[in-house]
Amino acid sequence: MTSKELVLEQLEKHRGSFCSGEAMAVSIGISRAAIWKAVKDLKSEGYEISASPKLGYRLSVDNDILSASGISAFLSDATIPILYFDTVDSTNRIAKELALRHAEHGTLVV
Repeated sequence: MTSKELVLEQLEKHRGSFCSGEAMAVSIGISRAAIWKAVKDLKSEGYEISASPKLGYRLSVDNDILSASGISAFLSDATIPILYFDTVDSTNRIAKELALRHAEHGTLVV
């Protein structure tokens, strides 16, 4: 996962609540500057993220952007492979191709 995906996963886990940039940095293993850059990039992609100097970052409960990180944050088995596409002609076609290539059991195509 990229730093941005890891930050999004942390924000999804704490959706609606503030999450300290420092705590995220320690949990993910990247710098606070990298957290800031990831948040900036996520905001530019349309994610509703607010920031407070004392509290950290908060992903809005109204945010409705679908992502692999957002899905995995709510799965009990975080090891399930998730393939997310912004647009695709057929998720069934992709899933079939993956199955023919012996993709891991349970792979999710969205």
